Amino acid sequence: MNDRIEAFNQRVATALSHPLFFIAGTERSGTTWLQLLLDAHPEIACRGEGQFMNRLFPQMSEVFKGYRGAVQAFNTGYFRDTSGFPILTDDEERFVKQTYLALLIAKFDSTGQAKIFGEKTPANVRCLDRIRYIAPQSKIVFIVRDGRDVGVSAWHHGKASRYQRDGNETLPETIHRVATAWAGDMRRIIQHQMASPETSILVRYEDLYEKPAENLANIFSFLGASLDDGVLKDCQEAADFSRFSDGRKRGEEDKSAQFRKGIIGDWQNYDEQGRIQATFQDIADDELRHFRYL
Repeated sequence: MNDRIEAFNQRVATALSHPLFFIAGTERSGTTWLQLLLDAHPEIACRGEGQFMNRLFPQMSEVFKGYRGAVQAFNTGYFRDTSGFPILTDDEERFVKQTYLALLIAKFDSTGQAKIFGEKTPANVRCLDRIRYIAPQSKIVFIVRDGRDVGVSAWHHGKASRYQRDGNETLPETIHRVATAWAGDMRRIIQHQMASPETSILVRYEDLYEKPAENLANIFSFLGASLDDGVLKDCQEAADFSRFSDGRKRGEEDKSAQFRKGIIGDWQNYDEQGRIQATFQDIADDELRHFRYL
């Protein structure tokens, strides 16, 4: 028993001693592709999707809150004339969450060679304050993709995936929903980068697509990973589109696949009447311009 506890303690200590980063970006923006590219680096272990910040920790907070309220009620009721039962402080509850996070992160690296750990969940982009609270020393890698391509990709994904609630949406309905969400996510990214520029780096999907080596080099440098031409080549090959699409090349479409088509500007093939463009300019014109999509 003591040996197991010591082993757990060692795993936690080791995980917490390594640099940590989170990938964040609107769903269907290339977060999985970026995760695969970074995970291929021999010094990086990056997995997805842990759903730490958007699911696990909010639920843990609710459990803590309910338990704390029940104990406090007993302390001020039945046991008001005694010392009552102790409760955890906010900092102690945060330590419990950090320990849980560390135990899971330690599982990312089966070889024991990784020096940098990362986690990819698109919804991290909506949990930036929570990331700063739970993991204040961590870094953020933002990936941004043209929202119009995001909308078309989301529509196909919703129709194909049994996990999506929106499979019956029309394309205009999906575009409107995605435009609203995308604009909000872009504003969060802009605000974060203005407030804390040293803690994050941003890459556009389109730039990573057109100049993968240059943009990967920037990210590796930001994360503190070693860099040479061989590593860049290996990472690109390990995350090549064909490896995760049954051998298809970019542009060869499989509407049922997670990696459907893998190109930029595909939204134009679905915008004969100009509705996609009009919707995005109505809802997200400033954000499109900020990220150089107009």
